[in-house]
Amino acid sequence: MRCIVLGGAGYVGREVVKDLAGAKGLKEVSVADFNATAAKRLADQVGRKASARFVDITDAHGLLEAVKGYDVAVNTVGPFYRNGSRVLEACLKARVHYVDVCDDYDAADELLRFDKRCKKAGITAIPCCGASPGITNMLGLLGASKMDHAKEIHTSWVENIADAGGVVVWWHGVHMAHGEVPQFIDGKWVKVPALSGRQEVRFADPLGSYPVYFLGHPEPVTLPRYIKGLKVVTNKGNICPQEADLMNIVKPYSDLGLTGTETVAIGGDEIVMRDFLLAYMRPLLEADAPPPAPGDPHFLLRVDVKGTMGGSEVQFAFTGHMKDTSEATGLSASFGAQTIASGKISKRGVIAPEGCLDPKYFFKYLADRGIRFSETKTITQTQPLRT
Repeated sequence: MRCIVLGGAGYVGREVVKDLAGAKGLKEVSVADFNATAAKRLADQVGRKASARFVDITDAHGLLEAVKGYDVAVNTVGPFYRNGSRVLEACLKARVHYVDVCDDYDAADELLRFDKRCKKAGITAIPCCGASPGITNMLGLLGASKMDHAKEIHTSWVENIADAGGVVVWWHGVHMAHGEVPQFIDGKWVKVPALSGRQEVRFADPLGSYPVYFLGHPEPVTLPRYIKGLKVVTNKGNICPQEADLMNIVKPYSDLGLTGTETVAIGGDEIVMRDFLLAYMRPLLEADAPPPAPGDPHFLLRVDVKGTMGGSEVQFAFTGHMKDTSEATGLSASFGAQTIASGKISKRGVIAPEGCLDPKYFFKYLADRGIRFSETKTITQTQPLRT
């Protein structure tokens, strides 16, 4: 197995690299990054099976040359709404399998449109194989598999602002909280205002009950395509602690019109409003913030699956608290890459995790690495006995 990890020296990429380095049958893992120094440093730390190389994914020719000869390319370079299809284009030409951690709804929709081309090229592409989306999708699949008929899947998450990673995460953060975003309601895709639909959701300790809002994420884009019969799929999320609530740190800028991609002429130059906002916010985001204290919440997921089972209305709730968002994301992507490389996936085309991965082995893989989830089953309505 030979794998190349694009953005391999970044917050998520390095977690993929470290996990792949310990995979059975691995011959080489290439740390491919724009920051060649960081890539070399990580490769040296990982050991003899790791190599390093400079890659600029905006250089189509250089990217194509970089991925040639590998079994699987794992793409961790965000923001995906700007860079989503560049690596997949190269993989198509090189006939290399593909995995990514895409977390932008519009990029996910774009990647799904490569399905016919990937089938023709004989490759498997698994987009959105991270934590949210990724783990959330697989929890939705797990709940649905226990039912006779799954009707609704609601994915929710909260992340500590101290764990949010590099500035690229904030490009994603502003994007998902801007404008109108897709949700799947009453059996069809609809657009709702981002940061609307406030709901108090009970997460695992130590967070407990916390508000979440509609955000632009791939779960509502992909889940209805692979789990038939769903009528509702939603995604809601937020940032903690309370002073970092998205209504406090993003909504005011949105109200001022600074979160969009429209341009404005200033002194003869065309300035993209979102670029201006992120340039303004970057020093604040990169300031040394104290890490969460022991016992503070980090990254929490909750997935609720509603449907019928044995004639009764039931609900499965899955909750989990992870100490590191990047690690959870990277482990999910690593599992996807190993599953393809081992030949366990025969399907070709673009397939989200819930369409090609086995939840039994997926969650065992995470559990073996310390990531576990609690499951609660509730019977909400029992069908009356007929006499």
